[in-house]
Amino acid sequence: MKIQCDACEAAAAEVVCCTEEAALCGGCDLRNHAGNTMATNHQRLPLSTALRPRCDTCQETLGWFFCLEDRVVLCRQCDISTHKSRPFGSGHHRLLLTNVKVGLHPKQSTTTPSN
Repeated sequence: MKIQCDACEAAAAEVVCCTEEAALCGGCDLRNHAGNTMATNHQRLPLSTALRPRCDTCQETLGWFFCLEDRVVLCRQCDISTHKSRPFGSGHHRLLLTNVKVGLHPKQSTTTPSN
């Protein structure tokens, strides 16, 4: 199952913009970030990568969840300890990583800043 673009709601998302907390397709990512000098600095993570990310908390287990608010990949155990046992974490929005994997490095901008 692919994640749908939050902007156009028509295409499959290719990146997650951590600043906007939005999943975006390639076209919407380009429109939202290319012409805006402030937005070109947004951290964006690709939703597909050859590597399966490890949990950002324990660094031992493969990650299964991406928390939009914490901006971390979590294994099941760390997700439970972070979000179920603490009242502030129970309302966080998390994505299940199945065939869609969050990249470990920010997506490189394809545009150059204009002077």
